[in-house]
Amino acid sequence: MYQKILESFFKHRWIVLIAVALVWFLAVYSALGIKLNENIMDLLPDNDKRISAYREIYDKFNP
Repeated sequence: MYQKILESFFKHRWIVLIAVALVWFLAVYSALGIKLNENIMDLLPDNDKRISAYREIYDKFNP
């Protein structure tokens, strides 16, 4: 069974290569819209008293 699939891939290798390239380009294009937030402070919860105090102190000393 696997041998028939592999033979089919080798027989139609250009179609397989074009399909893989198309999927790769679509994946890269969709990944361009991803925005990464590197600020660790934005990941902390807002309703924690200790974190709120830390943010106050941080804002005072790091304008």
